[in-house]
Amino acid sequence: MILIDFRILWNKKESVMKNVKLKRILPLLAALIVLMAFGASAVYGDDNDDTVVNKDEYGYDREWWNFRNREDNNGVTGRPALKDKEYAALKWATRHGTGWAASPTPPIIINGKIYIGVGNKICRLNKDTGKVEAESEAMPGKVGYAMNPFLYAEGKIFAQIEQGQVCAVNIENLKIAWITEKIGGQTVSPISYKKIDGKGYIYTGTWYAENQDGCYICATADDQNVVTTQEYDDDDKPINVRRKKLEWKFTPSKNDAKLASSQQYSEYKKRGFYWAGSYVAQNYVAVGTDDGAGEGSEKGNAIFYTLDPKTGAVIDRIDGVKGDIRSTVVYHEGKLFFSTKGGQLHRVSVTETGKLSEHEQMDLGGMATASALIHKDRLYIGVAGKGGQFDPDGGHRFSVIDVKGKLSDSSLIYNIPVKGYPQAAALMSTSEEKKDYDNDGKPDGRVYVYFTYNAPPGGVYYFYDEPGRKEPPSEQGEIYIPSKDKQQYCISTMCMDRAGNLYYKNDSGYLMAIEKNEAYIKDAKVQADAGNLKWDSDFKYHKTEYEIKADSETRSINLKLELAAGITAKINGEEYNTQAGSDIALNNEETEVKVEVVKEEYKRTYTFKIVKESANANLVNMNLSGSNTVGKNLFKFTRTFDSGVYDYETEYTGEDIPNGFFRLWPEAENKSANINVYAVSNIRRGKFNKTTKEISKPADRSYYGIYLEDDGKDAKIRVKVTSENGKQSKEYNLTIVRRIRLVSIGLDAEKMLTVGESTQLKVMFTPENAADRILGWKSGNEDIVSVDDTGKIRAKKEGETSIVAQNKETGLSATCRVKVVSIGKIREYFKEKIKTYKNKNDYRKTEQDKLQAIIDKAVEEIDKADTGVKIEEIAEKAKLEIDRLKTDQMYKSELERARKEGKRKLDNYKKESDYREAEWEKIKKIIADAKTEVDAADSPEQVDEIIKTAKGKMDVVKDKLFYEKVEEAKNEVKEYKKIDDYRETEKALLKKIVEDEVAAIEKADNETAIREAVNDAKKKMDELKTDAAYNSEAQAALDKSKAEAKECLRRHKGDEAFWSKSYRDAERKKRLEILKAAEKAVDNAATNDEIAGKETDAKKKLDELKSDADYVKAAKDAAIKEIEKYKDEAQYRPAQKQEFKDIVAEAKERIEKAEDEETVKRIKKETKALLDELKTDLDFCKEEKKGEIVKYVEELKAKNSYYPAEQAKIDVIVSKTENKILDADTKEELEETVNAAKGELAEVKTKETVLKETKESVIGALKVYKKKSDYRPQEQKKIDEIIEEAIKNISAATTMGQIIEYESMAYDKLDEVKTKDEIGDEDEETPDEEVRPTEKKAYPSTVQDAVENAVRKIVKKVQKSAQKSIGKVKKIKLKRGKAKVTVVFKKVSRAKGYQISVKKVRKKGKWKTYATGRTKFVIKKLNAKAKYYIRVRAYGKNGGKRIYGAWSKPVSIRLK
Repeated sequence: MILIDFRILWNKKESVMKNVKLKRILPLLAALIVLMAFGASAVYGDDNDDTVVNKDEYGYDREWWNFRNREDNNGVTGRPALKDKEYAALKWATRHGTGWAASPTPPIIINGKIYIGVGNKICRLNKDTGKVEAESEAMPGKVGYAMNPFLYAEGKIFAQIEQGQVCAVNIENLKIAWITEKIGGQTVSPISYKKIDGKGYIYTGTWYAENQDGCYICATADDQNVVTTQEYDDDDKPINVRRKKLEWKFTPSKNDAKLASSQQYSEYKKRGFYWAGSYVAQNYVAVGTDDGAGEGSEKGNAIFYTLDPKTGAVIDRIDGVKGDIRSTVVYHEGKLFFSTKGGQLHRVSVTETGKLSEHEQMDLGGMATASALIHKDRLYIGVAGKGGQFDPDGGHRFSVIDVKGKLSDSSLIYNIPVKGYPQAAALMSTSEEKKDYDNDGKPDGRVYVYFTYNAPPGGVYYFYDEPGRKEPPSEQGEIYIPSKDKQQYCISTMCMDRAGNLYYKNDSGYLMAIEKNEAYIKDAKVQADAGNLKWDSDFKYHKTEYEIKADSETRSINLKLELAAGITAKINGEEYNTQAGSDIALNNEETEVKVEVVKEEYKRTYTFKIVKESANANLVNMNLSGSNTVGKNLFKFTRTFDSGVYDYETEYTGEDIPNGFFRLWPEAENKSANINVYAVSNIRRGKFNKTTKEISKPADRSYYGIYLEDDGKDAKIRVKVTSENGKQSKEYNLTIVRRIRLVSIGLDAEKMLTVGESTQLKVMFTPENAADRILGWKSGNEDIVSVDDTGKIRAKKEGETSIVAQNKETGLSATCRVKVVSIGKIREYFKEKIKTYKNKNDYRKTEQDKLQAIIDKAVEEIDKADTGVKIEEIAEKAKLEIDRLKTDQMYKSELERARKEGKRKLDNYKKESDYREAEWEKIKKIIADAKTEVDAADSPEQVDEIIKTAKGKMDVVKDKLFYEKVEEAKNEVKEYKKIDDYRETEKALLKKIVEDEVAAIEKADNETAIREAVNDAKKKMDELKTDAAYNSEAQAALDKSKAEAKECLRRHKGDEAFWSKSYRDAERKKRLEILKAAEKAVDNAATNDEIAGKETDAKKKLDELKSDADYVKAAKDAAIKEIEKYKDEAQYRPAQKQEFKDIVAEAKERIEKAEDEETVKRIKKETKALLDELKTDLDFCKEEKKGEIVKYVEELKAKNSYYPAEQAKIDVIVSKTENKILDADTKEELEETVNAAKGELAEVKTKETVLKETKESVIGALKVYKKKSDYRPQEQKKIDEIIEEAIKNISAATTMGQIIEYESMAYDKLDEVKTKDEIGDEDEETPDEEVRPTEKKAYPSTVQDAVENAVRKIVKKVQKSAQKSIGKVKKIKLKRGKAKVTVVFKKVSRAKGYQISVKKVRKKGKWKTYATGRTKFVIKKLNAKAKYYIRVRAYGKNGGKRIYGAWSKPVSIRLK
């Protein structure tokens, strides 16, 4: 692109004129004019001319170099619009990752190559194939959440990567040049670039969280201020990194002094930059922030800044913006535009220095994160609906907004509904602006807009707009829909190359290229020889892959295609049968059909996969896990899964489901089988359908969520698999058993036994209900003590050893020391143990006596016991009884706790603020007295009683609330009724009630007494009647009368059933209208007499309504009367008169018997038909007169011969006469018609007469053909001889042909005779003159003219009559192409086909005509840039011959 400073050229014009010759100046001026015409917009940035190669100083063509391919961020391009949905096709698609987080970045295009980011690398792709040609070095971070493209500048690609870094990669070799400082956070905003004072700068933002600090950063684009540092990668390996020092870093909460000191938003100061792209000018950077509040909160406020581009200092700001500013700032004609998640669109004026003013905003009705698109006076932007941003049916839209005037809520022009939130920046093509689509001779200004939307299938939406349009165009919708494997959510901008191809990606991981392809299938139909077919989706021209399910009995299919003109097709390599379609035999399981369609250079392939439906209902696998991740935290089933086994069991503890849920992963052997999972027992309510018990599967997940109602119990679920064809089903059952994990085990520390004695060791399991209770037992010395598998021990000989119990599952163990001694030693041991178990001095006297009694009893029982086991049991029982005794210290501690708690309760029972001063003093006195009593109390029971008594005393003291309630009650009574509502007697009683009850309220001691007084007052006042009540009673009586009157009217003559049965709809409608009017009149009545009058009037009107029987009788009377008057008996001949009477008499009889109007109408119609068939005297006369004319003509033809013209004339006279005979109303008129016809027929010339007149005419013409004075005497004589001979021959001629022949010969001979002038010219010399052959003159043939004129007149009449029956073609629309025109017009009724004629404008050439049977036709092989006229006419057929309608008015069009 060439940029010229015209001011310099202008200032130098004088010196240029002096030193340059004129012939050199003229080309220079011409070049200047061209540059001024086409280059001015590029100079000033109004409309970037991005249709031509745009190389930078490094020699790289910047075909699409940044976010919107423009510095102003306004996505408007002049590149060719993809405007026909039928032609939009996938050129290629390549996958670069799985899942939304691993998807590639949107692309940029440099030097004819595509560049994207995938993971931690930049990939260079072939633009024609999408294949990766090269990869960059690994960058120290991934391009996470890759929703914005990279930026190219100064020979480098600048990539946003993790941890707040920008990585600069040399485009030539894809080596890393440097990485900016690692400042942390996500780097998800577009990168901006600007060259300021000769140096290039890049800008972007970082984000941590909704209410944490993020930064906006700046770095130079060159390789200065770069330092190599040693850092560590993810594997802790040392690496050398070239770090670029930032020029500045702007953190709003720290670097914006106004925000830092703000008290209003003290909690919401921290904020970052998310999807916040900037507009950069020479003197400022314009960018917006988040609002500092959490998701969905409106407490914070976003800020829009202008910053110094070299320092980051704040120049100006707009505070209080609602919602996060998550859009890129767009510059247009001195204004900055941005949108917010708070659902607002903002516009603000900006000066060259970055000062902001004239801030305007409008409510979009939903959040908007897409950057605005502005063209002329209109703005285009995507807006989220209220139904949720991820709900396709959430009410999302794309808005077109008027930005010509002041921005307000009324600026909206129209919305385009979209099945998904248009969350990314849109793209506009202006290539069609100068086209004339409506054929009015003026450019329409049409532009095409493209955008993506964040919902499956994740395609591309489009529509067109024009200046002045106020509603959505009909041409809109999804111009491209990805195939099933490429469908996903989409938050991606698009780019367009210079050929008009679109490039974008969605969360499927695919990068897609969309091109123009004119080869497509309009529709496809598939028919099976047997069984049914099920398509995976309806056929759409843009979708190229289909799966069709066929029944097992289907053996073959027939594929029929609907193709547009000029398109051919091949099916599996063979030519498509356009007449019958193509028959295709199916394989047993799957058959793939490839359809290739071709039009000129375009080609497209469709794939139809026909799959037989399976009867397989097996599960191939089933897993249960505690994680959302496939294969993680799996539970082991008690048996290996087998599709033929239907019952399974697994165990769980609480610890192996840390997330509190299970995930069931059933896998059918046939992927198309249907799986349903049902709750059987212990599944949490709300997690399955109450009616069917079915557990639903999340749409975007492959597992079923299992949540337990009680995680301490077992649970059961059932999995049902239904085969694809629905004919087989199987059920698999899974029981999830709750398993309690063992924590510890315990045994008695020691046991004492005598030789030969046995006992069962008691095991203490923790927890008691643990599942792992199987133990292994072992004795330290089997000779002393043995132990079996159950823990039963047996003493064999005196000695001492240990018994160990161990849990095999957990490894936990416990040990018991066993001593085998004499019975005497055991007695002494346990007696001493009991006596010394507690210290008597620790107890009070009562408990000391109880303690001694327990010891004495235990000693006595031990002396009697004969085994060590019994002795131990006695000792353990005694210990339990002793443990229940309270020590003296325990009593004291209990009393002290009771005193302390009692005083706390006293202090907290009432609040000082709840009482007036006097009452609070009473409370304090009660509390002080009670505390004194508490200190003197001897037991906790006494303390409780003292506290209870004190609370009762405090409750009696009246608090502020009580006195407030007294006042409220008094006011409630006083204000309960309005005294003015009563009559005088009731007013006096009302005053007395208020006085008495107010006094009672003032005397009340508690709230109950207050409420009783209030209620008593209300009850007494409610018994008094107001003036309105007295009036209401009177009104009620009147209302009762009205209701009775209305009910009487409703039942007048019968109930609703009676009216429905006996009256017609029209009468019932009138009845309802009468009732409605009557009810209204009754409602407005003021007295009973007036009500009665209205009721009587209405009844009279109801009585006038006709019943169905009334209508039938009236119809009968009218029908009989109509039949009697239908024909005049006098117009018939005698035989027909009797027949007439019989028909009428029978009709009357039948009508009288008819039961409904339809029968009456039918009889009347039949009777009229019979009478119409009955011939009148006039009908007989007409037939006779027709015969008379025919006979007269036959007689004429027998006497005379006629030429065809005269014969045609006779036929016309006869036809015309027959029509007049049919139309005659009287015998006199018949006679006149026949006589007139005979006269006309008699005047028709016979062959003899025509021959005679023709001879006379020809001879007369010959005599005057030559002027004799022009000839010499000898030539005059020759002329006389020629004429005389001709007269003789013509007079003797017997046919018209002979006359024409003699006439022609005579003219030829006369023309050979030379005039005086011609003879004189022969004497002159003409040596250089070219001798040209004499053109033969077309002589007037009198005979030929006479015959042709006669025939032409007759034919013309016939043609005009035929043309009137074929309508004229209307509403012709022309669509220009390259050397072709598409003609579309409205269908003409009765037309069998059409003729379309074309010829060049201002040319005398002939019309070239085409024939077609359709209302759409393409005329090809026309001249480019030429202007043509086009006209159309319809034709019908009569007797196998075409009858043409009139031509339409010619329509003109100029081609591309």
